[in-house]
Amino acid sequence: MRTCVAVLGILLAFAVGTAVGQARGQAKPRMWAEVVLDVVTDEIPQRARVHTNVNHWDPGAETGRHTHPGPSYVYVIEGQIKLNQFTNQTGCVETPVSGPGQAYFEVGNQVHRAVVVSEESAVLLVVRFNIPVGGAISTPAADPGC
Repeated sequence: MRTCVAVLGILLAFAVGTAVGQARGQAKPRMWAEVVLDVVTDEIPQRARVHTNVNHWDPGAETGRHTHPGPSYVYVIEGQIKLNQFTNQTGCVETPVSGPGQAYFEVGNQVHRAVVVSEESAVLLVVRFNIPVGGAISTPAADPGC
């Protein structure tokens, strides 16, 4: 009986020691964050409707010129996209190409057109702020000659 208890004690000690050793040898799961966009803006009022969607684009697709009533945050998941923007101050401007893992900020009420420039489809996570309740997310705009 004593031998049986001793053997069980040794086996238990071995099992506990093995489990503790394995737990110490394994890294704890961790969480981390990468800042993809950090913008200071005065365009977001205290109370605002926020609209979030995932846009799927075929290669070569474009939006046509349009505006949004408030600012937008856009994160590129797949593909590559660029914007043609127009303001009275700067005129026509073409943005650098944004690819996977990159983000950009669209100013509210600014005429722009988005174009997929990659050979593969594009997928974008888009968060729009200050959309009127029951109102349109975007409004078609005239071609400013860009």
